[in-house]
Amino acid sequence: MNRAGLPNYVERPARPAGPTWLSLCTDLEPMVHADLQQTYGVDLSVEHRCWHWWRDRVRHLLTVPPQIIVTPRGQVIEYPQTRLGIYLTTNDT
Repeated sequence: MNRAGLPNYVERPARPAGPTWLSLCTDLEPMVHADLQQTYGVDLSVEHRCWHWWRDRVRHLLTVPPQIIVTPRGQVIEYPQTRLGIYLTTNDT
């Protein structure tokens, strides 16, 4: 504790798990492009939109809920509906 009674060290909250914007724009770019094309029908090479429009679409891709499949034996399987969702559920980012 310092003289003011405050701790000398304050723990910062952990960063949330998941991809960063940098990884979405570099490493995961092919999946983002394909999902945007499939979901919204837009082609990044010809679309000229503001950053906010793209940001909202990518955020949506990150929150698309998985499809729930129940097998004949009663097993419940959650299957991601986007390429980005498949990647994020099979890889630790």
